[in-house]
Amino acid sequence: MLLTLAKFQAFSRAVQIGTALMEGTHLATRYEGEDLITLYYLGSFFVEVYYDPESN
Repeated sequence: MLLTLAKFQAFSRAVQIGTALMEGTHLATRYEGEDLITLYYLGSFFVEVYYDPESN
């Protein structure tokens, strides 16, 4: 079953991140200042995951 953007948006932030990492296809990684941004494809839409190392 294809995940829709509407269903994805209904997930909590933690579930969205986990879904992107575990089920998405990693396409690219880039840096914006100190932040690491990764791009994932989830079958019918794309997701960017931002990581701020100062937050952890």
